[in-house]
Amino acid sequence: MGKAIGGVLGAILTGVAIWWLTQGVNQNIVNRPQQHVDQPEQPAGGESHAPIAESPKPHARMSSPEVDTDREHGDYKDVAVKDLDECLAVCLAEDRCQAVSFNRASNQCWMKDSVPVRSARPGFTASVKFSE
Repeated sequence: MGKAIGGVLGAILTGVAIWWLTQGVNQNIVNRPQQHVDQPEQPAGGESHAPIAESPKPHARMSSPEVDTDREHGDYKDVAVKDLDECLAVCLAEDRCQAVSFNRASNQCWMKDSVPVRSARPGFTASVKFSE
């Protein structure tokens, strides 16, 4: 009977050891130093000597002008500009801008945060932003 108890205890200890190595380590039950990979180590004095690289923004461009076309809806801002080129440049400079409708009579640039469907409208020129 002693061998049977020893065998059962051995099996239990083996099971606990296997659990500890698989589950316990995954759940940080084992005491070990925490590693933080989201923040680089700072040299003494708190100054960083390595520049933090920013991910490059994709190059964007505007579509060919859609003369006598409006893209109604999706307006988030309107800007008075001198011409269509300035309207397109303003849109390119803002991440939120996805399309524009330019009123040629009033030089008003309607900036869109979506790409609405086209509709025929004399006096307007529309354009859509594309990322390359």
